[in-house]
This record gives sequence, C-alpha cells and structure tokens, in this order.
Amino acid sequence: MERICTNCNFIGKEVRTVYFYILGPLILLVFGLLSYPYLSNVSAVATISSLAWIVFGIYTLVKFIETKNECPNCNQKRTMIPLDTPKAEQLIKENNLTVPE
Repeated sequence: MERICTNCNFIGKEVRTVYFYILGPLILLVFGLLSYPYLSNVSAVATISSLAWIVFGIYTLVKFIETKNECPNCNQKRTMIPLDTPKAEQLIKENNLTVPE
C-alpha cells in the first residue's frame, strides 16, 4: 500500500530498518515448540501453557512482519500515513504532488 510521509511528502512504501526486535517472537516460538513435547505428557495445564507460548510467538511474529514504520526518504519513524486519509489528500493538494498509479 502506498503511503505519504507527513514530514517530507515522500509517496511510496514504508521500510523497516531495525530487525533486532524479531528476537522476542522467535524466542517465544522456539521455547513453545521445544517445551511442548516435554510438557504435553505432564498435564493439561502444561500443554495449554506450551500452546499459548507457540500461539503468542506466531502472533507477535506476524505483527512484526506486518508493521513497517519508517520513511525511506527522511528516515523518520511513524510519519507515513495511507493515501486515502483526509490528511494525506490535504498534503497532496497543498504541495501539488502526483500520486503514482
């Protein structure tokens, strides 16, 4: 999805520059997967908790993959907004920008 930067008026796609935060979801996922065979034989509560680790790891990993937050032009974080918002339309009109197809 194309977006516009409210800081520099760049029209394009967001990027991600910091990949350090992927370690958290991966640790959760690996811990859940490795503990499942051992805890599944203990009790139902242990099995549920191991499955919760796996589900939470997958959920946070998907959220990490979906969330990009930096303008590639000015490198400012959280300044990109969708083109179909009123603020984006106002920026496009004010600066006489052309929207790529």
